[in-house]
Amino acid sequence: MKKLFLSFLLICSALLGFAQADCPATMADSDGNVYRTLRIGSQCWMAENMRSTLARNGNPIALGNGASNQQPLRYCPNGRLRHVARFGYLYNWPAALLVCPNGWHLPSDAEWTQLTDFVGSQSGYCCDCCTGKCTAKAFAAADGWKRCPEKCTIGHAPTENNGTGFGVLPAGGFYGSAYGYFGKGTFLWSATASNNDRAYKRYFDYNAVEVGRTDYFQYGAGGVRCVKD
Repeated sequence: MKKLFLSFLLICSALLGFAQADCPATMADSDGNVYRTLRIGSQCWMAENMRSTLARNGNPIALGNGASNQQPLRYCPNGRLRHVARFGYLYNWPAALLVCPNGWHLPSDAEWTQLTDFVGSQSGYCCDCCTGKCTAKAFAAADGWKRCPEKCTIGHAPTENNGTGFGVLPAGGFYGSAYGYFGKGTFLWSATASNNDRAYKRYFDYNAVEVGRTDYFQYGAGGVRCVKD
């Protein structure tokens, strides 16, 4: 009986070690930047936005000075280089497809849905409405957001945000001719195109209770979170 119990402990330890190894505490990009990661459900995600200037093959991603849905480009949040260290770069869709390092990838629309569905199934992440959809606060960082008086929005009592540890910050976006929403919202790309010139994204607004899903022009630029292969 004792041997059986010890065997059980060894198996449990091995499984725990595998789980930890399957989602390391940090990961690095092609520039050598190091990021925190976290496991949510069965997925391993970055807990910060990408800030690499290089694609996974080492090629540079040019700093954008205009819009393109063909050339990979990166942009500074709100057009200010000083914001990159905290908010990461904004990438157009061609760059977003290339920037995740080896062993990681830009999540598909289905992988985003897997994440948001899992978080919505956990009552502790679901604010007061408990419909499975009021989970935006659980993804948003606890600071940096414009305030909102409506309960369960990201901007209401932001110190209560970030139950998942995902830490989304309001980096805004680049919308082809201008920057917008800095301090109020942001969007994160998926790898799934909706047609020849648009792709799906998830978006976060200071006055929203849900994580939004829509598509946008591929020349737009938003944040990138990678998920482990």
